[in-house]
Amino acid sequence: NILQSRSQKEFLYNLIVFAIYIILLTIVLRFLWNQALVKHVSILKPVDTLWHTFLLAVAVAAFRG
Repeated sequence: NILQSRSQKEFLYNLIVFAIYIILLTIVLRFLWNQALVKHVSILKPVDTLWHTFLLAVAVAAFRG
């Protein structure tokens, strides 16, 4: 957990790993959304930016609980 880091160095390491994880997850989600879902579900529209993809991921996570 990022907030339970024992030192500032460990906190920075955890924060960087978390940021890289979020970026990679966003890129994969954008690829899957645009290449798979949009082509097969006619009401969906492609996402244009990584920011929109990130917001989409937050919205999906909010609905999942």
